[in-house]
Amino acid sequence: MHLSSHACLNYLTFFLTIALTISTSISIDICSPNSTITRDVLIIGGGSSGVYASFQLRDAGKSILILEATSRLGGHTETYRDPITNLTADLGVMLLHDLPHVKSYFSRFNVSLVPRTAFSPHARIIYADFRTGEVVKDFKPPNPKEAFERYEAVLQKYPYLLKGYYLPDPVPDELLMPFGEFVEKYQLQDAIFTITRSNHGMGNMINQPALYVMKLFSQLILKGLRTGFLSTKNNNIGELYEKATEDLKGDVLFDSRVVKMDRVEQNGYAEVLVHTPEGTRLVRAKKILFTAPPTRENFRGWDLDKTESKLLYQFRAKGYYTTLIRNTGIPDDTGIFNVGSDTFANFPVMPAIYRVTTSGIPGLMDVKFGSETPMDEADVKRQILKSLQRLKKTGLKTSLGEGGVLEGFKSHAPFEMTVGIESIADGFYRKLYGLQGRRNTYYTGAAWHVHDSGRLWSFTEGVVQRMLKQ
Repeated sequence: MHLSSHACLNYLTFFLTIALTISTSISIDICSPNSTITRDVLIIGGGSSGVYASFQLRDAGKSILILEATSRLGGHTETYRDPITNLTADLGVMLLHDLPHVKSYFSRFNVSLVPRTAFSPHARIIYADFRTGEVVKDFKPPNPKEAFERYEAVLQKYPYLLKGYYLPDPVPDELLMPFGEFVEKYQLQDAIFTITRSNHGMGNMINQPALYVMKLFSQLILKGLRTGFLSTKNNNIGELYEKATEDLKGDVLFDSRVVKMDRVEQNGYAEVLVHTPEGTRLVRAKKILFTAPPTRENFRGWDLDKTESKLLYQFRAKGYYTTLIRNTGIPDDTGIFNVGSDTFANFPVMPAIYRVTTSGIPGLMDVKFGSETPMDEADVKRQILKSLQRLKKTGLKTSLGEGGVLEGFKSHAPFEMTVGIESIADGFYRKLYGLQGRRNTYYTGAAWHVHDSGRLWSFTEGVVQRMLKQ
């Protein structure tokens, strides 16, 4: 349906009739020239991929508009600034690969990067089963060296996993097997603890198809564990997005969502009706780049056809949550890791805290929590506090029962969007990638590749180049 001029007004009248029944206030001056925005590309989602793509497109001389559902850019990048010390701590994206395009991107905004090891050192480390709060006395982290050598040899068989989901047909059986079986096949049990420390947010990783674990825990991660990663000096990756936001001023609509979309070209443009805090706007764009998590909610208002909906509605998500906690009574130099006392390779039982470690800010501990499916945020907070209270059984004199405070809590759900083994084997990703450019719409983001900023930016560059050629 054509949304501009007379049809736009007719649609808006219809929409308002429905909207008023649910107490939604929408501006009615949609068809005025001041309410219409025209761009070469509309980017839906202002996370890591969307922001990176915006500058790639700008550099190519294209006009862009980012539609962001929240009040900030950066997606999973989340930096907390302590009001007491003014120190910062990264809670979401914490480390970056030492790659030329990563360094160039940060250099663009004069944000300095420094070498950083994968794991913060702790004077004291406790291994406990967070289900009971008791120390797992016989647990000692195994040396993963030999297991990693075997694992890396397997990864070398599938170099295409570094670039995307460019899977052969048929898909190799071992990519489809549950990761636990994959671990047993290659005797990788000694690597599980280290992989778990790095692969937060995968839910019950042991039951995941090996494909997804191999995508995330890649050769680049192994290299980083050996030689180091990059981060900012002050633990403030969010500075990149603060400066990007300033640069993109005028080309971002915050707290905004799609109301209606018509991708049948009208004089070379798709038309998207957008709800913003200032009212409803009509966006006319030659192409659309979708970078948000592929959930039903994020496709509300879209004019999806059967081919698109059949693919895009297959994704299912995990839950991942980060927070700092004050007044724990846990010494800053103490790290507590969740290990299952009676589980395969001591993998923690989900939903659960992965670990409690130093944040780099005195008095604030860093907590990571995961679940097999997204959870209610209030329930996550309750489970975090209850789990930490149980840690008194470790002998720590925690004060959580007397005023532990969660600060900077962030839900990263929906996280780690995946599909079932049968769909993967049936060529899901080949079909998904077949949507690129169809109906003048393109896609990037973690679901199309991986939760890894540097690799995702490379993938996004490829998508942008394809947009520019077509």
